[in-house]
Amino acid sequence: MTQRNIIIEPDTILRKKSDPLEKVDNELRKLMEWTGHGGITNGMLNPSGMVSHYRRFDSLSEIDNHLSSAQSNPKVGEKITQMNKMCERYANMIFEVIRPVDGISDLSEYKFMVQWWFKVKPGHLGNVVDILSDFQVEIGGVKPFIQMPLSTPDLGDITMGTPIKSLSVIRSFSESRKATSSMIDSLKEHIIGTKRMLSGHRTD
Repeated sequence: MTQRNIIIEPDTILRKKSDPLEKVDNELRKLMEWTGHGGITNGMLNPSGMVSHYRRFDSLSEIDNHLSSAQSNPKVGEKITQMNKMCERYANMIFEVIRPVDGISDLSEYKFMVQWWFKVKPGHLGNVVDILSDFQVEIGGVKPFIQMPLSTPDLGDITMGTPIKSLSVIRSFSESRKATSSMIDSLKEHIIGTKRMLSGHRTD
């Protein structure tokens, strides 16, 4: 069994501040050549406190090549290890884009990200994709993206969302109920539940 030392007062390391997670995330994105390709979300406004960063690729082959390159760089592994120590969990996820976000010219203007996650009943994923794809309501002039993770996380089986410039574009309950009632009625028999997440968003 590995022996571990327990650090107690008055050791000064207990008062040493760690680097902010987003600072380490920025450094990782530079190492992986993600800077300028996508963005970063933070847990400023979502109860999970989740921080994520993303980049779009054109194909799975491109992701294969990228991962091979990243894994051969020891500095990338060191930075990921550093991030792991600052988080309860760390995960990589690949999403298939069913419908890309539409209506954005400059992503750097969008300060927040709104996402809806749907937990789908077995065998009903195609139905949910069709219903969400037919949903044409825009949020702040932007048509939401629809994405499906290749491996299912705890949050859900499919997600719909969009970056927004201001919190003022988020509809009130009554407005949202009116705008989405037909979609929700159609989804009822196909889903187990939904979650909405609101996060801070920025580009690098």
